[in-house]
Amino acid sequence: MYFTKDEEQYMKSLARNAVEQYVLTGRANDGEYNFNEDDFLMFPDNMYNIPEKLNKRHACFVTIRKNGDLRGCIGTIIPHNTLYNSIIENAIGAAVRDPRFPPVTKEELKYLTYEVTVLSEPKEIKYKTVEELFSKIKNKGVIIRKSFYTAVYLPQVWEHFNTPEEFISSLCQKAGLSSDEWRNLNLQVQIFEALK
Repeated sequence: MYFTKDEEQYMKSLARNAVEQYVLTGRANDGEYNFNEDDFLMFPDNMYNIPEKLNKRHACFVTIRKNGDLRGCIGTIIPHNTLYNSIIENAIGAAVRDPRFPPVTKEELKYLTYEVTVLSEPKEIKYKTVEELFSKIKNKGVIIRKSFYTAVYLPQVWEHFNTPEEFISSLCQKAGLSSDEWRNLNLQVQIFEALK
């Protein structure tokens, strides 16, 4: 699925407005957000119309940055709601429920930027060698599982690593496993792509 610039702007603005309203009032507003006119390029009927693609079920992550640094990131891998509602839920979650950060304050709002990553449905991969594993996960979003250990990296996390070995080692550590657990070829691995 492809998203237009208008739709991308709508998603970012939806995330921003959801966070600002929640931080300022302490509540989500059931879809009634105070958009600014310059938030959007015009949609055909009404700039407040929800783009059709946002009424479909999709999983997404919302990433919040403050002056370029990560300030919160929350999302889901499996779609359980419309993309519109998922953006609202995850934006508020990234602002106030990411355990790595304190909740966003009113004073911070003007310094924040928002990124929405819409995900394809995860697909399990089979592999018999390290080389096959590396070739199948390269530049993809990756979920690993072993027993009750699990972790996920979005596709853009690849930017922070020079090799697949560094990527998968870090992901194993994130899951609470040994950094070289992947060498045993016993991880359950799923891959997904960012649609935006």
